Amino acid sequence: MNKQKIVFIVLIVISCLVWSRNLKLQTASKRPGAAGNKNVVSLEGLAQMPARSSYAAWVRDPFTVDKKIDKSSSDIQLKGIMFDPSDCYALINDQVAHIGDVVQGARIINITKDTVILNDGGEDFELKLSD
Repeated sequence: MNKQKIVFIVLIVISCLVWSRNLKLQTASKRPGAAGNKNVVSLEGLAQMPARSSYAAWVRDPFTVDKKIDKSSSDIQLKGIMFDPSDCYALINDQVAHIGDVVQGARIINITKDTVILNDGGEDFELKLSD
C-alpha cells in the first residue's frame, strides 16, 4: 500500500475513536447521577451559593472614568419626580431622566417617591425633592 493511504486510514481510525469517546461522555453527562460524572451540580449546592450583589454594593462602576462631582454645588437640581411602581422618571436640570441614564456625569441608580439616588463612579449620593 501507498504510504499516504496508510496515514489516511490511521487518521480515520483515530478520529472515529475520539468521536465515539466524546459521544459516550456526552450521553453519560445527560444521565443524572451517572458514575464518573463529576460536573453535575446538585440543587443543594445552588442553595449554598452567595446571593449576587446589587449595583449599589459595588465600590465603583468599572465602566466609567473616575470623575468626582461636587454634590454640594447647584449643578444638579432635582425639579420633579413622576413615580409609578412600574416606571419612574425624574426631572433633573430640565432633563427627563430614567433609571440608568447619566446626568452631569452621574448615573441614576434608583428613583423613589421623593428621592433620586445617583452614582458618580465612586459613591452614591441622594437628591431629595424639596417641598
